[in-house]
Amino acid sequence: MNILQLLHEIGMVADLVAVEVNQAILDKKEFQSHFLKNGDQVEIINFVGGGNQS
Repeated sequence: MNILQLLHEIGMVADLVAVEVNQAILDKKEFQSHFLKNGDQVEIINFVGGGNQS
């Protein structure tokens, strides 16, 4: 499974996340070509907008 497939599987939008595999941040261009292997550690950071602007 590649990163793009993983994001789709868990319902996340690739444009709104950063992905780290084994402590290395992937460029969005790598999401389709980077295939996960057994034992890989994946961290997905979801960007959320909002807040109070005074």
